[in-house]
Amino acid sequence: MNLFTAKTASLVVAMALVLACCHPARAGTEVRMALTDPAGSTVYRAISEVFKKRVEALTNGQVTVTLFPGSQLGTYKEELEQIRAGALTSLYESIGTIGPWDPIAGIESVPYLYKDELDFFKKWRSPVGQQLLDQLAKDSGFRLVGPAFRGFRVMSANQKVEKVQDVSGMKLRVPAIKIYMDTWKAFGANPTPIAFEEVFTALQQGVVMGQENPVSVIYDNHFDEVCKYLILTNHAAETVGVIFNDNWWQKQSPEDRQAIETAAAAVSDWLRDFTDQNEARQIDRLRAKGMTVIKPDISGFVTRGKNVPLDPKLEVWVKRFEALD
Repeated sequence: MNLFTAKTASLVVAMALVLACCHPARAGTEVRMALTDPAGSTVYRAISEVFKKRVEALTNGQVTVTLFPGSQLGTYKEELEQIRAGALTSLYESIGTIGPWDPIAGIESVPYLYKDELDFFKKWRSPVGQQLLDQLAKDSGFRLVGPAFRGFRVMSANQKVEKVQDVSGMKLRVPAIKIYMDTWKAFGANPTPIAFEEVFTALQQGVVMGQENPVSVIYDNHFDEVCKYLILTNHAAETVGVIFNDNWWQKQSPEDRQAIETAAAAVSDWLRDFTDQNEARQIDRLRAKGMTVIKPDISGFVTRGKNVPLDPKLEVWVKRFEALD
C-alpha cells in the first residue's frame, strides 16, 4: 500500500468513526403509557388491542408500549406532572385534563359545541383542529395526538333530572378544571371537584348526588351500583387522545412520530365504531341493572350553556370551531 492509499484509508476510517459517533444505531424506545380507565375497560381494549400492537408492528418492535391502567401511577394530574418531568411518556386521557396548563384545552367542556358525532369529526379532523392542537402543544408543553370521540357526556345521579331547573343546587362531581366548574355553575348546580379515583366512593357515601361522564365510563366503572338515574344530557363531547410531553415528541424520528400518529388515528376510529355499535346496548344494560334512563328537555341546558364565561383565548378557538358549521 503506497503512502497516498494508506492516508486515504486512514481518513476513511476516521470519518466512519465520526459518523458512528454522530449517528448512533437506532436504540429501542419504550412508551410508558398511563390510563385512568381500568384494565378490561373500553379504552384499555382500544389501547392494548389497537394502539400498542399497531405502534410495535409499524416500528418493527423498535418502539414498545407498556401500559399502566387504572391510575396505577396516580391521578391524571399527577400523571401529567410525571410526563412534564420525563418520568412517564404518555397518558391516554381527555384534552380537558390539560386545562390547568392552558385554557384552550377547555374546549372539551364548552356545552353543545357539536351538533352530533359527524360534526365532532368534521371539526377535529380539519386544519383548524390541528392548529388548535399545535397551539396547545406550544403553550402548555403537552402534545395530544389522535383526537377521539368516546361519546357525549351525560349524568348519572341519585336525583331525578328532567329539565335544567332540576340540577339547581345539586352537588355534582366534576373534574377540577375551570371550564367544567363554570359550565355546571351556569347550569345551576353546585359543582364539586373530586379526583376520578374517588368518585365511586363519593357517590356511595352521598358526598355528591351525581357525576357526569360518557356512557362507556359510567358502564365500565359500575356507577350503576351507586346511582339510580342515567340522564342523557349529551352536554359535551368527550375528546380523548394520547398526551405526550411535546419536547419528547419533537425528539422522536419522523418515522416514529408517523407510526404513533397512525396508531392513534386507528384508536380514534376503533372508539368511534365501538361507541356507535355499543352505546345503545350499554344504556339498555344499565337499565336492566336497575337504572332509570331519562331523556331530559335539554333546551334549558342549551340556553344556560350560552352564559358560560370563556377565557378570551379559548373564545377565539370556539368561534373558529363554530365557523366550520
